[in-house]
Parts: sequence; structure tokens; C-alpha cells
Amino acid sequence: MHIGQIELFVEAITIASACNTFLRKRVLKPNTIGLIPTGGYTCNNRRKKALMRLFHAEQTDAVQIVHCCNRLEYKLPDLPRFSVVGYCT
Repeated sequence: MHIGQIELFVEAITIASACNTFLRKRVLKPNTIGLIPTGGYTCNNRRKKALMRLFHAEQTDAVQIVHCCNRLEYKLPDLPRFSVVGYCT
């Protein structure tokens, strides 16, 4: 079966693999690795929106949420190599 010049089940088995193949064949320029999003990878707008949501949740739910503005990320006691952001204490 051909979809977008991709031979499904030969070049791509999963939907994610088909999308990746389509991106590489039809969207990316030759000899490039990927696309840099507009504004780079800083995600400042998303970060601001996420922090506003956390602040709102702290106030409305009367909980303390660990995030970058009040403490470092929370280290999981059972998995000390991993840390989480937005952890309710």
C-alpha cells in the first residue's frame, strides 16, 4: 500500500515510523538533521503558561507544588536518579 510515496509495511510498520519516513522524504531538505522551531528550543511561552497553571493550581487547591520557582525538582526516594517537576507535596 502506498501513502504519500511511502510503501507501508515495507518502509514503515508503525504510524510513527511512517510519519518519520514522510518527514525525511518529503519535508526535510537533503543533508539536514531536523527543523529548528521558530524561536528555537527555549519554550519560554510554554514555560510561562505552565508556571501560571501551577500557580493557579496551588492557590485553588491549597497545595504546594514543587517547581523551578520555589525549589529544585523533587528527587524520587525510590528512584534517586530521576527528578520530577510539578510534584505536589
